[in-house]
Amino acid sequence: MTIDNNELPATAGSFFVDILALKQGKTTQDANIYYDKIEPVVKKHGLRRIIPGLSVVETMKGSLEPGLVNIWFVTNSKTTFANIAKDPEYQKHIELRNATFDMDNANMMMLQPF
Repeated sequence: MTIDNNELPATAGSFFVDILALKQGKTTQDANIYYDKIEPVVKKHGLRRIIPGLSVVETMKGSLEPGLVNIWFVTNSKTTFANIAKDPEYQKHIELRNATFDMDNANMMMLQPF
């Protein structure tokens, strides 16, 4: 099922933020190769980046040492990620994801407006 989440108001879903560190020797160009492959797949399940990926240029406070931050809109926080995880098109890119990002030290949050 394809979901057109471009027209939904922000209060109709949730926001997903992932804070990722790149693996040694990887760059934002490597990250973009991964995102170019998975964004069409995740979008059909209700997940889309609402702004381009962000590079962390300075940590002002805190102990996180991320390289990248992504802010996504999620139409259904209860089903979107399960549907993505079982999609064979997404599964083809897990090896690339794991080679690009330090997933053991990833920070991910689901957010909703208050």
